[in-house]
Amino acid sequence: MEPLLITSRTNARIKHLKKLMADKEYRASCGEYVIEGRRVLDTVRSPLEIYVEENAEVPAIECRKTYRVAAQVFASLASTEHSQGVIVVARIAIKGPDALDPAARYILFDALQDPGNMGSIIRTACAFGIKGVILTPGCVDPFSPKVVRSAASGIEKIDIIRIAALSELEGCTLIGADMGGKALTGFAWPSSFILAIGSEAHGLSPETRRRVSSLISIPMPGAMESLNAAVAAGILLFAASVDPSAKDKIQ
Repeated sequence: MEPLLITSRTNARIKHLKKLMADKEYRASCGEYVIEGRRVLDTVRSPLEIYVEENAEVPAIECRKTYRVAAQVFASLASTEHSQGVIVVARIAIKGPDALDPAARYILFDALQDPGNMGSIIRTACAFGIKGVILTPGCVDPFSPKVVRSAASGIEKIDIIRIAALSELEGCTLIGADMGGKALTGFAWPSSFILAIGSEAHGLSPETRRRVSSLISIPMPGAMESLNAAVAAGILLFAASVDPSAKDKIQ
């Protein structure tokens, strides 16, 4: 059956899409979020609806409903200048602390607020075999459009775990990234750990500092005092992946 063509910006489905993109509480209440682009289609675990620009090819994936959208209406939805002509509504999947694997590696977002940084770190974490990311209270919504876009397909390839308090990580090896920590050079990475990345403005919270087993820093011989959170996370994850003491232990 040919997909229904939507021609009006006031259509109920278009309003639903726009609200999913703009409203964190609405996303949470619906249990849905939006992914743009064809490149990520194969990674979406629970596609619910697909919206295709009227002149674009309809992707061959199963979902409950497919819509064609008039070009001018689709343009009002796309968040990038050069859209790939496809928007997918997918099911939000957030786990609790009981999903933590004590033998795996994780990133902890300690009230991380910048969506671009969060998305970039999720993408990098996937590249280095990290099993999941852990959200503390105060974090930006990982299913906001900017996080999803920055993460590429990473948001669908990694566990998203939300905790209410750090006490839920009892028994895990927590390592903190901090400018005042010991130099990364020579640090022996454990086979499993949770690497805490602090907020852009305040760094690690006092409670996180109290709970970490180690604070590590990246030596910087140049003129800059600090690194972007996503860049720092990438360097640390690479170091952990090539550490001889942790060889063959990446999950």
